[in-house]
Amino acid sequence: MKTTSLISLIYGLVLILSGFMEYSFQNRILSLIIEVFGGIIIILSSLYFGEKKIHKYILIGLSLLLCAYYGYNFSKTLYFFQALLTMVSFYIFVRELVMILRITKPE
Repeated sequence: MKTTSLISLIYGLVLILSGFMEYSFQNRILSLIIEVFGGIIIILSSLYFGEKKIHKYILIGLSLLLCAYYGYNFSKTLYFFQALLTMVSFYIFVRELVMILRITKPE
């Protein structure tokens, strides 16, 4: 298993667990749906596509959307966990964007 697949599997599991944690502590059903749905999509994409470009594009898109979602939640609540998830999502976004640009750069 390559690095991108392993990172996306871990990221997907973190998303699913954070959705359940946020639902159990704050009773937010929307966060549960968004985070679990996003985590499942990332995990299935990782298992099905592996190291193909489509998986990287899915990961870039979802991590950017989740970064915006967590950033918005952090600006409203100022919880540390929201800031941590924003930073992790932004890191995944930047890392995969650099990987895509490195792969498709003109020679």
